[in-house]
Parts: sequence; C-alpha cells; structure tokens
Amino acid sequence: MDVAGMDTLRQAEEYLKEGKKSSALPLLAGYVQQHPDSARGWWLLSFAVPEVKQQIDCLERALHIEPHAAPVRARLEKLKGTTPPVPAFVPPFVNSEALIAELQSAPPPQPERKPAPLVVPTASKPADAISQLPKAEAPLSAVQPPAVQRKEAKRGFQFAALAGMGIAAVVILGFAAVMVVRGLVLPARSAPPGSVTQILLPPTWTPTPTATLLPSLTPIVTPTFVTPTSAFVTPIEKTPVPKSQVGPYTGHYAPDFTLKEVYEGNQVSLGDFSGDVVLVLFWTTWCDYCEAQMSALQMIYQTHKDKGLTILAVNVAEKEALIRDFGKSHALTFHLLTDPEGGVSDAYEIIGFPTLFFVDRSGVITYIGIGMTDYWKINTKLGEIMDVQ
Repeated sequence: MDVAGMDTLRQAEEYLKEGKKSSALPLLAGYVQQHPDSARGWWLLSFAVPEVKQQIDCLERALHIEPHAAPVRARLEKLKGTTPPVPAFVPPFVNSEALIAELQSAPPPQPERKPAPLVVPTASKPADAISQLPKAEAPLSAVQPPAVQRKEAKRGFQFAALAGMGIAAVVILGFAAVMVVRGLVLPARSAPPGSVTQILLPPTWTPTPTATLLPSLTPIVTPTFVTPTSAFVTPIEKTPVPKSQVGPYTGHYAPDFTLKEVYEGNQVSLGDFSGDVVLVLFWTTWCDYCEAQMSALQMIYQTHKDKGLTILAVNVAEKEALIRDFGKSHALTFHLLTDPEGGVSDAYEIIGFPTLFFVDRSGVITYIGIGMTDYWKINTKLGEIMDVQ
C-alpha cells in the first residue's frame, strides 16, 4: 500500500469517527477505484455509504478479498438479517456515466391511448333512433362441425395404432431372437447313464493299509511381558524455527516493535518481554468488539500475570488522551500502547479489529485470532503454550 493511499484511509477514518460520512464517502470511493483489492478500503466504505444494500455490497467485496475476516462476516450477517428486499442500485463508487447517458437518451414515454367514448345517436323519434343502431348479423342455421380437427384426430389415432403394432412386432422378434441364441449356446444333452464307460483300476494294484499317526499336543506358549525402556519411549522434539523466519504469520517469529505506553509515557518493546507469553492485541476505542475483548483479557491477565503472561494492547491511529481515558474507565491494568501512524499495524498486516496474536516464550506466533475471541478460547490457547488450567 502506497503512502498516499494510507493517508487517504486515515483521513477517511477520522471523518467516520467524527460522524462526517459525506466527507469520507468521496475519499473512500476514489480509493477503492484505484485499489479494488483493498479489504480495509471496502470495510471503511461500508460505514460511509447511506443505504443498507450498498453496505452489504461493500462487505461482500471485503469478505471476498479476506474470507477469514470475522468482523466483516459478523456485520454482513447482521445487515442481511435485518434488511428488507430493495431494488437494485448503482453504488456511488462505480462509474455510472454510461448508465446515465442511456437514461438521458431514452425516448419519453408515450401517453396511454384511451378508447373513444361511445356516442349514442340522437333522433327526434324513437323509430329513427332504432334505425341508426347497427344491424345484427343473421343467425347461423346450424353450427358447422370442425372438419379439420376431426381429420387431425383421426390421423393421430392412426399413428398411435401403427406405433403400438410396431412395438408389439419388436417385442415378438426380440423374444424369438433370445430363444434362438439360447438354443445355440446351451450344450447338447448328455447320453443316458447306461452308456457311461466305467474306469477300472489296473488289475495288478493291491490296496495296502497305512497307519495314521496320532496328533501330538502343541505346547502352550506363555507370553513374556517386556517393560518399556527409554529406547522405546522417545520424546518428540520440536523443530526449532530459523531466526530469519520473521513475519506476522503462524509459526514465524513475531516482528519486534517499540511504541509509547500511555499510562507511564515510556517506550515499550516486544523484545523486552523475552521469555514471557505475550498477547498482542490491535484495537480501537470505537470498535464494539474490541471493548468486549478488553473485559476478557483483563480477567485473564489478573489470573495469569504471575505465571509470565504479558498483554500489549496496541491502539491504532487514536489520541493518547482518548486511549488513557478508555483504559481508566474500564480498569485495564495491562500495557496500552499507541500506534499513531499505523506503522506497526501495517507491519502486522491488520485488516480488522480486534486482532489478537499469541506469542510463546521463544517469540514464535502460535495462533492469530481475527475478530472477537472469547474468554474460553483465549484460555484454551494459552493452555497449549503455558501451564494454564
């Protein structure tokens, strides 16, 4: 993402926080036209467009780019569950000049023609009025029978009869063919039993009895139990991760960063907590899911901070005073860091809030939670990398 595009997204995000959707709409519309594969651009644009159908369209595009974005999917399902069917529309960020030109060049609608009113003739005398009315046609003496339909019905009956006769002929011929084939395939009838030639043994053969040995008893084998030794029980060694394998992905070393802590005002780095299990959370104050995430993290931090658990909550592009007031109002005791320019969030490729990274004691990312991660899920994942029950 270029610097100009990042500045555009930040400016539009500021407008959205201040409630100026009309100011953010042209910025985001121009941005997604230049960057159609930006999930963050479509996500922000869904907050700026006025109509619910347009918001759903933006969220579906963002979800197509990032299928695992849980906040996008949750908001899309919420909008689809409460949105009545509306007619199709043209989004404001789509080039609709061709459609407007076609509408302008269409001919005006023609007025609907109404039938002329029935005029009743007037006459001075009733006899004259009756003479002016149209005369009725002479009645038919008898209804003529539909000769053409009768011919077609007769012809159809003839075709049906011929088809039935053809099917019957095919069945008879098939049965005859089967019987002929069976007569050719079946073997000829054998001769009567009286004509069988007996096979006699040679006259010089004399039967000699042979003694059969008695079966012997097979000894029962007693199983021998072998106690397993260390040669049979070999622990599975974990393959070490190369030091050069650094990135915001599972199985990679977490990228190090240094940010300002809003409570104390000092600089805090991820590398300062080497040997601890670290949870790195990217969040904002205007995100409802982030606020719910904070409560679960505070409970877990109070329970396991003495076992080597550290939480670094990185706020993206908000003022320090706002972050500090949020932390005090929610009684958060873990580290609240500020990322005013969004450099760290870009390095970690953040596409939605909240996003939670689990970093083990060696600094390797073991799990990434995109969207709201509840208390039990966090506690389960911590149990896999530290002694937490």
